[in-house]
Formats: sequence, structure tokens, C-alpha cells
Amino acid sequence: KIVLVLLLLVGTVYYQDLIAKLIPVIIQLNLMLFFGKTLLSGKGPSLIERFAQLDFPQIPPLLSQYCRYLTFIWTIFFAINSLTCILLALYAPVEWWMLYTGVIILMLTGLLIVVEYIWRHFYFRTMSLPEKLIPNVKESIKSMAINCRKIWEDVNAS
Repeated sequence: KIVLVLLLLVGTVYYQDLIAKLIPVIIQLNLMLFFGKTLLSGKGPSLIERFAQLDFPQIPPLLSQYCRYLTFIWTIFFAINSLTCILLALYAPVEWWMLYTGVIILMLTGLLIVVEYIWRHFYFRTMSLPEKLIPNVKESIKSMAINCRKIWEDVNAS
């Protein structure tokens, strides 16, 4: 960590433009590592399963597999964003980099959330979950906001 801090400090003096462009890369890589870390053997349930456990204390195996697969998709999503940010920072005009990191990443993230939410409703119909057990969006967001810090600490401790 100290080496990274030193490199960033030196970079802010000599390579200001490049260092500024690396900030989205660092953010995307950290998200990729945070999600991906929970997929490793012996690290407990996947990140999304930890959130699902807030609504389902006893998660059915099929739902557990779905959460694991979804965590994998988010990990790949952040990896692709990292690579795209690096390539744009090094080889593209600054306008393209700004458009991607300032607008397109947010749009893609929102699109992935919406598509997954729609897909989930079709997929959950194939499972034997009682309708009353499936929380609505508002309840899920409230539960995530209340328990986010606990899950953050849990993932970092594993």
C-alpha cells in the first residue's frame, strides 16, 4: 500500500493527467476485487448471497446458486469496466474517456440492475418461493442500507 501511495504522489507531480484518469480504474478494480473475493473457496457466501440472507435467513440452494452467478456477473462487469477505463486513458481522446467514465459506466450499471431485476422476477417464478416471501424493491433497498456496513465488515474479515 505504501508503494502505491508513493507512486500516486509522484504521479500527481509528473503525470497529472494519467493519474487523474486512473481514479476510475482504481474504483472499478476495487469493486471487482470486493465482489470477486467472495467467490473464492473458503470465503463464505457470495456478496449478493449475503444481501439475500437479509431477506431469506434460510436460502434455498437454487437461490444460493443464482446469487453466486450474479456476483460473478458483477465481478466480470467491473473487470471489463476496468480494462475499458485503462484503454481509454492510454489510447483514446480525453473526451471519450470522460464520456465513458462519467456517463456510460453509470448507464451500464443502471441497465445491469434493471435487467437483473426483471430477469429475477421471471427466474423466481421457476422456484418454489412463496410470493409473500419475496420482498419488494423498497424493502430490499431499506434492508441493504441498514445492513451494508455489517456486510462490508463481514466480507473484509473473511
